Amino acid sequence: MYICGVTAYDLSHIGHAHVYVSFDVLFRYLKHLEYEVCYVRNVTDVNDKIIARANELGEDPLSLSRCYFHEFRCDMSYLYCISPSVEPHVSDHMPQIIDMIKQILDNGCAYRVDSDVYFPNMDDYLDGSWKIIEQSTKEGEPFWESLWGPRRPGWHIECSAMSAAYLGYSFDIHGGGVDLVFPHHENEIAFVIDLYHPLAMRLFLMGTHYRSPINYSNRWLLKVHPTVFFTYIRYHYFFQFREVHC
Repeated sequence: MYICGVTAYDLSHIGHAHVYVSFDVLFRYLKHLEYEVCYVRNVTDVNDKIIARANELGEDPLSLSRCYFHEFRCDMSYLYCISPSVEPHVSDHMPQIIDMIKQILDNGCAYRVDSDVYFPNMDDYLDGSWKIIEQSTKEGEPFWESLWGPRRPGWHIECSAMSAAYLGYSFDIHGGGVDLVFPHHENEIAFVIDLYHPLAMRLFLMGTHYRSPINYSNRWLLKVHPTVFFTYIRYHYFFQFREVHC
């Protein structure tokens, strides 16, 4: 199971929580059914947004990304999400990314324009646009030595290379966020979990279909909060009763 992970350039919001709690539930259920699950969730730490934020703050892009990723891991732990089997970082997989780009070029499925490499997806054949999979770098940006000089990967090739590295070219489940922007509810997770129990947050998130957007509201969280409390109390006393009478 490969889940497109966080692009670590800012604090996580409710949209992130919806995605990763949903797949955490799936991961737990598959393990409950006694499947052997290799759960890979990548970390994008090389990206235009990260570089832009680092320049804005005057920080190193990779260091900034590590800090936000640490905050993301804390949020996921607080929401009782099980850690994935593997969490590969883009910056640690440049040899695999470069090798895949070379294979695509050798197969005639991509082409170079100046210093950049482009590759189409299905819709691109219709509108004539192509996705950049490797690009030259500007002064001050992070880069890695490739076969074509100092470069960094485009966003679209990163997950392809990392999923192939850990799961091969064919695997069972590939998921991610329908829309990781969620402009209508960009509330930071840290703010919400200061107000509500994390299990109430999980119940609220699981009440929305995983492919549907969430309309965040304090009213709904206030509604599910006592449900979690009374469920826990019933669960606790049920097992106490069984221990006494069995």
